[in-house]
Amino acid sequence: MKQAHRCQLLHRYIHKKQQEIQQTLQEFRSQYELSGKTSFLLAQSECQGAIAAYQDILRMYSMHITYDAPGPEEAGLQPRDVSEASAPNTEILSILSEYCQKKHREAEQKIAGCQQRYASSDEKKYVFLQRKYAGEVMVYQNIGRYIRKLSPSSAVAVIAEQPAAGQPPAFESMPGLRHILVLDGSALIRKSIEMILRSEGFEVTTAADGVIGLDIAKKLAPDAILMDSGIARRNEEQLAFILRRERRLRKIPVILLEGTGRDLDDRVSRQLGIVANIKKPFQPDELLQTIKTALPE
Repeated sequence: MKQAHRCQLLHRYIHKKQQEIQQTLQEFRSQYELSGKTSFLLAQSECQGAIAAYQDILRMYSMHITYDAPGPEEAGLQPRDVSEASAPNTEILSILSEYCQKKHREAEQKIAGCQQRYASSDEKKYVFLQRKYAGEVMVYQNIGRYIRKLSPSSAVAVIAEQPAAGQPPAFESMPGLRHILVLDGSALIRKSIEMILRSEGFEVTTAADGVIGLDIAKKLAPDAILMDSGIARRNEEQLAFILRRERRLRKIPVILLEGTGRDLDDRVSRQLGIVANIKKPFQPDELLQTIKTALPE
């Protein structure tokens, strides 16, 4: 694949992902904005962080693109879209890969900084900022992975695989297509998880209701189930009964997505077959690594 074609694919991918986030925010806003629910405001904060990160990457991209002189047929026309650049800088993918790594580390440092500054003194501000920066982290990781898939050259690979001091190594994609069922009442969380998992080659099915979700699971037999703790608490007897009764579901690992409410007690966790817990808001690498560990060989 030629370098120019890779750059065009990258630019279109960034635009597509930005539009998906904007559409998700718009849909969520039309349903919940007037309610004033904290869940909407948190979702909005995360979406805005993600959108800002995509815009930041697009600005960085446009700074390293060059064009051929326009031909006579192009005179007087509007400037071409960046994705139609005919002579991109040969180092653009490496530059953007390194940039995404840098911005990813900065976003994680922001999360740590706001935790130190606000976690004990202003919990509300802390949670909102954490969600905003989590949106940034998700975007920079997502684009960094896509660049590595587009250009597995040594220059990009070295940049992608060299974590900064004190940073965990990048998550490696798992071979094969695995199916994950996501049960969560939040449309934004379902969409965010779906984007993260699909970018790593997983098949994903989502549902907002636990009992309906397990009815779907009977037909799909997913490799793992991600279940929100609120859903688990509200439907614990029904869910435990279904998971124990259905032969196809008994051995499927269940990963609990824990919100800000009370934790699930040990008895319910055992009944539901919980094998791992993830605290919200979570980092994409944490989610992926937990799934990797929970999935059967």
